[in-house]
Amino acid sequence: MNDLNFFTSYNEAAKESKNTRYIIITAAGIIGTLILLSNIWYIINSVMLNINISKINTQINASDIQKEYSQVQELKKKQDILKKYFQTSSSIVNAVDNKNKVTTKLINEINSCMPLDVYMSNISINEDIIQLNCSAKSMITAAQFGHNITELANMESANFADINYDTSKKRYNFSLKCSFKDVVQDEDK
Repeated sequence: MNDLNFFTSYNEAAKESKNTRYIIITAAGIIGTLILLSNIWYIINSVMLNINISKINTQINASDIQKEYSQVQELKKKQDILKKYFQTSSSIVNAVDNKNKVTTKLINEINSCMPLDVYMSNISINEDIIQLNCSAKSMITAAQFGHNITELANMESANFADINYDTSKKRYNFSLKCSFKDVVQDEDK
């Protein structure tokens, strides 16, 4: 005959709760150990970083490094001053280049504008005006020369200052004043 045990279900439930408790305690122990190990790792790294920082600070504060640092700072100041001088001088050079309108290229362009029977006897150059004293066989070639000058890229206008006819040479003598483009005229003059 078999014995019936009515408490087996209670005994099995107690064994399962013991097993669950062991699992929870083991998991909590593992998580606690991981937290403890990560804190120890963090503390060790902090101490090591602080030691490295103090070593680097002692190296930085060494007298030879400080001397080199001060030399570098002086060189940097000198470099900044040189940059300012360079910028100033380059702006001056650009201003001079822009002011220097009269070049051999311009004179060659003026010569290429002259018709065949126009001869130049004198040229005078100011900073904003070129005055040409010329002679021509006819008024038409003189006018053509004046028109050709105004067609140049850096000339704004060409005006005849005086025209007269030389009967002994049978030529027209004229004076042509040419003004440059983009030249600011001084109103005090």
